[in-house]
Order: sequence, then structure tokens, then C-alpha cells
Amino acid sequence: MPLPAHTHDQAAPHLGDAAIGPGGNAARAPAAAAGQVFMRSLVTVPLLIAAWALTPHYDASGIPVVPLSPALAVALGATCLLGWRALPALALALTWIALGGWPLGHSSTAIWSAPLLWAQAAFGGLLLRRSSRADDLALDSPGALQRLSAAAIACGVTGMLVTLGAALLGSSTARPYTVAVVRGLCDAGSVMLLLPVVLAVAAPERARWRSRWRSVALPLLALSAVLFLVFASVDARDRQHAEARFERDADAMAAHARLLIGADGGATSGTGAIASAQGSCASVPASAPCTGPDLPMPADRLATTLLAARTDALRLCIFHEDPRVEPRRLQGAAGCDSAAASTEVFRRDAVLARGGHQWLMRIEQPVQTPGGVWLFAVPAMAGGALLSWLLLSMSSRLQRIQTDARNRGDELQWRAARQLDAVMGVVPAGLALLAPDGRILRANEVLATMVRRPMTELLQQPITELLGDVQPAPSSGLADLLRDAGQGPSHRDMVLHLPDGERCPVRVGFRVERDPDGRVTTAACAVHLTPSGR
Repeated sequence: MPLPAHTHDQAAPHLGDAAIGPGGNAARAPAAAAGQVFMRSLVTVPLLIAAWALTPHYDASGIPVVPLSPALAVALGATCLLGWRALPALALALTWIALGGWPLGHSSTAIWSAPLLWAQAAFGGLLLRRSSRADDLALDSPGALQRLSAAAIACGVTGMLVTLGAALLGSSTARPYTVAVVRGLCDAGSVMLLLPVVLAVAAPERARWRSRWRSVALPLLALSAVLFLVFASVDARDRQHAEARFERDADAMAAHARLLIGADGGATSGTGAIASAQGSCASVPASAPCTGPDLPMPADRLATTLLAARTDALRLCIFHEDPRVEPRRLQGAAGCDSAAASTEVFRRDAVLARGGHQWLMRIEQPVQTPGGVWLFAVPAMAGGALLSWLLLSMSSRLQRIQTDARNRGDELQWRAARQLDAVMGVVPAGLALLAPDGRILRANEVLATMVRRPMTELLQQPITELLGDVQPAPSSGLADLLRDAGQGPSHRDMVLHLPDGERCPVRVGFRVERDPDGRVTTAACAVHLTPSGR
């Protein structure tokens, strides 16, 4: 009769599944499960908002690209654990992000990134979670790994298509197809790298993840942390280079502007002198407001001349700056003279002075780095996704090998025990298998009949309570015999203690097995009644 195959620990039900107690109180189970799902959905909302705040966005030809997205991993994890019940909570969190522009610095991408994240969580999460398989989230079977890869591909394709649409609709994107491919690869890599870490922490199959924490979750978490630091370092370096290039362009543009209008310290233009005189406030009554004068050269023509033959996204805002007169914007979009500083825009203010008046030319350029982050992200995320798949597949294969070996060992042990019981059952003498401390591990019915005790009472009982020396000695003769016995069998005349106090003489044979260090591992004893004891 073969031993039943050893299986994994019974997987805990998915979050939100009804759990009926031993009493069978099925009426309370749906309400308790619904309350549990509701509470976990509420926890999902701040977690997703916090993950969005921690998700870095880097510029790639005018389109923000997320090389490694904790928000995507959290959204997918919630969908895997709660199923479709997580989608309303995700929609609430992402609506808050998209409409509120929270957290600051992500408002420019939240409008279309939030619906994209919801779609990826819906398609990818529900693809990975299958109602018919409660153990998919352990990611330790070939089928679960295939579904993880399918979920990553689904998220990558969705992100690629949405990013391509946004890039084609935006006129500032120079390489829309390249940016879309990069976004798709990064989203797929984020799923492969971060989702196993989320499931290792929150999945119900904790017992099956526990053995793979060191081999899967911790390496992926460490790799993700390193990638975050490398991406931030590359972006900081690219930003410094882009800012230095902008500063050089701004200095050259300011010098050109001073030359064109004949500003103080630069070349003088006769046309500019006449225009400056016409803009003087000397003839304005004291009761009337005095506005800033025009530039010596029309502001729109000045801007056109300065920005001619430039392919970058430089913007000019020219306005009069003098505390004695009201400010007057001469060139640029409405509100450009009062706009607050932003981390997404490089800014440089150049002063133009002429004839006692002062103008401010504000030069701005959206931050557009050379794209070193996504150039590094392409091989990094591809390699990270491959490493994650290898770790998951190797750990699951090793776990299956260990399980098969354990099943085989249990089966062999069961067969050996059955054979030992069969042999002990046909021997006419009383037999007992002893532990190193003298407890009875296994005995036959003949020994139980000799000592007049049931088998259940006999097991785990110290053999010294049944056998004793013929002449009691200060030290235990049995302990000395087990300690001093050699590899071969040894015999000794002893007495058998019966429950009624009677002492029956017996002949006891011992055989002791030792480990390579000489310690006793097991011992076997055979009890024969002597002629006087029959």
C-alpha cells in the first residue's frame, strides 16, 4: 500500500473568500468576509497614493517614463488578492490622483497615467488571479509562472499603446515609437521585479513563500533598490548637463538681446533712442498711472529674432520692471511674468537696461534630459525581468525536488516500519526498539504480554521501568550497558518488573548502533524468559 503523497500546506483562502468556522455558522461568514474585503479596500487607497508618490517619473523626449513603478506593483497586488472587488478602491485612489494632481510634481502625468494604471491592474491582475486555482499567487508552478509572464506582457502592451497615443497627440515628442516601446518594456519589467515581492509579503500562501524569501524576494528587493538609486543618479547627471547647456544658451541669448536693443553697455541704435524717448513718463500727470515704456525694439520682433533657427523649446517673457511704474508685459504668454518657479522648467532672468529704464527678459525651457535614464532602463529592466523569472523558476523547481524527496523518504520510512512490524510480529521473544535516552519507540505484542501492559501504555515508556538488574547497584546497569556496548550484540541476566510487583528473571540481548562520533543513535533489545521465569 503506497503512502499518500505529501502535498504543500493547505493554502489559505484568497482575501475576501468566506471562511466558515468549525461550528458551521454560514450566516455570519458572508458578512464577515464582506467587512474584511471592505477594510482591505480602504487600506489599498492610501497605499496606492503613497506608492504613486514614491514612483519616479523621468523625461524621455517630452513624455514621462516610469522605469520602475511601485504603484503598478501595489495596484496589481491588490487586484490579485481581492479580485474585481479591488477595482472600485483603485478607481477612487487614481481619481484622487488624477483630479487633485496629488502628489505635487506628478500633475502633468496624472491625467492619463492614472487611467492607464487602472487598466493595467484590471487586465494584468485578473489574468494572474484565477478563481479556479487558489495557489496561483505562490508563483511556484509552471502554470503560475506562465500567467505571471502573461500579466507582465499585458501590462507592457497596454502601457505601450497608451504612451504611443499620448506621444502621437503631443507635438513635442520627437521619437514617439521609441518612447512607447521603452514604456512597455519598463512596465513589464516592473511587474516581474516588484510583484513577486508584494505577493511574498501579502499573499495568503505564506508557508510556501517563507522558504523562498531569501532566494527570491530579498534579491529582487535589493535589485530594485539599486536600480532606483542608479536611475536617480543618472537623471541627476543628465539634469546637470541639460541645465548647464541651458545656462550657456540663456547667456548667449541675453547678450544678443542687449546688442539688438542697444542696451547700456552694448551697441547703440538711433531707432532705439527715439523709441525710448517716446516711452518716457516725464509728461504724464502725477494723478495718472504711469506704465512701463516699450522696448526700443518691438518685443515681438525681438523674440522672433532671438528664437529664429532654434529647435529647442525655449520660451521668452519680456516685461518692464520698475517700482516707480506699473508692470507691463510686452511679450510672452499671459501670467508668464508672475509664474512661480517649477522643478520641471529651467528659468533664467536677464536684465535689459536702457535710458534709465529696466526690462526683464525671462528665458524658460521645459526640462528635457538627453534620455540617459531610459537608455539605461532598457537593458536594466530586461535583465531584471529575466533574473526574476530565473529565480522564480529555479526556486519552484528546487521546492518540487525537495517535496518529491520528502515524499519518497516518507514512503520508504513507512515501508520500513511496516516490514519491521512484520518481522517483530513473528519473533517469539519480546522485542523493543529504543531511543538513545532509553525510551521505547516500538515494541511487539510478545513484550506487551510479558509485562502485562497495553501497547499504548508501553510506547514512550523508559525501558528502565520494565527491566532491572538482578542485584540492584548504585548506578543504572542498563545505562552502563548502553554506554559501554560495542558494535556486536551483548547479553545480560536481568529481571522484569510486573505491574503487581512481581519480579520475573529474563535474559536480555542488546545491540547498539552509533554515529561516526560514537554517540548512541538507536538500540534494540530482545527479552527471553529464563526457565525459572516461565
